[in-house]
Amino acid sequence: MNKYYDVHNHLFNKHFLGKELLYRMMKELRKFIDLQKDRSLDRGTDRGLKKVITSLKRYRNAIKVFSQQNSIAIYEEINKTYKNEFILTPLTFDLTYCFAPSADRDISANSHNIDEAIEDEMNVMFDMVEEKTRSMSRVFNPYAESDEDKLWNEFLEEKSCF
Repeated sequence: MNKYYDVHNHLFNKHFLGKELLYRMMKELRKFIDLQKDRSLDRGTDRGLKKVITSLKRYRNAIKVFSQQNSIAIYEEINKTYKNEFILTPLTFDLTYCFAPSADRDISANSHNIDEAIEDEMNVMFDMVEEKTRSMSRVFNPYAESDEDKLWNEFLEEKSCF
C-alpha cells in the first residue's frame, strides 16, 4: 500500500479552529447572499443554492473532524480516511499547542462554547438563504418546478445536519 506523508501539518482542535472554520464558512455562504441581493430570483438561484449545499457539506465534514475531543482523535479521524497509511509530522511550534485545551491556556476549554457560536451563526445564515430561495419550494410556491423543490429539500436536509 501507499504511505501518505504530511510533513507540514497543523493539528489543532476545535478550540483553535472552530471560530476560524465558522468565519470561513460564513464568508463563503455570504457570497451567495450578496449575489442574490444584486439580482432577482431567477434561474441562477438554483445554481447558487447548489453551491450553498456543497459548502455546507464540506464545512460540516471539517467541523466534524476538527471537533474531536483532542488532537490524537483528530489524527485518528484523518488516518481512517487514508486507511491507516497516514504518517504525520506536526510542525514543531504546533506541538506546543496540540494538546492544549484552548489557545488561551488561562481560560478553560468550557468558556469557549464554539458549538453555541456555530449554532447562532448558522441560524442567521439559514434564515438569509431561505428568504432568498423559499420560492423554490412547493410549500411556498405551488408553481415551483420539481427540480427546484428537490433542491430545496436537499438544502433542508443539509440544514438539519447542523
